[in-house]
Amino acid sequence: MLDKIRRVYDSDPERYDRACSSGISKMVLESHRGRLAALVRAGDKVLEVGIGTGLTFPHYPMEAEITGIDLSPGMLAIAKQRANEMGRRVDLRIMDAQALEFADGTFDVILFTLCLCTIPDPGLAIREGLRVCKSGGRLGFLEHVRSNLLPVALLQEAITPITAWTQHDYWNRRTVDTVRAAGVSDLTEERWMLGIFSLITGRKP
Repeated sequence: MLDKIRRVYDSDPERYDRACSSGISKMVLESHRGRLAALVRAGDKVLEVGIGTGLTFPHYPMEAEITGIDLSPGMLAIAKQRANEMGRRVDLRIMDAQALEFADGTFDVILFTLCLCTIPDPGLAIREGLRVCKSGGRLGFLEHVRSNLLPVALLQEAITPITAWTQHDYWNRRTVDTVRAAGVSDLTEERWMLGIFSLITGRKP
């Protein structure tokens, strides 16, 4: 399954980067990328899960220590180039979010960006994020989710078998419920775009 996901996102990472950094995608997501990154303070050690092509980089404090993981070498190559152009030092690694190669309590902040829709076991990935987060640390999730508006949710249910088969992308995941069940505390959630997108924040107890 992980090999299939890697192949999907390695097939044309430049096209993915262009699509997500311009047009409607930029209008829908850019300000919320900034709000996600606002969880980060100068000097924090940050892990971004699903860092992709590094579109969150411009929003981070330059003094933050950023580690990013992704399954796709092609996406990470673009992220590295973006970081170099910005003069930002980042630690980018190919890694499975369900089996993080970090010690317990390594990071001050854990962020997930548009990846829990694709990760085979999102609950496991969140629990791994909690494991490597310091006690009381901050967690943030920028994701597309099953809408809280029934007509939209029914449409998402209808298209998910197609998107799951072609891209392993699930449009019907109830992500806030998964985050809560994994043990993240002090949850807040903001939805927009007919409830399809969600910004979730919380803490490690």
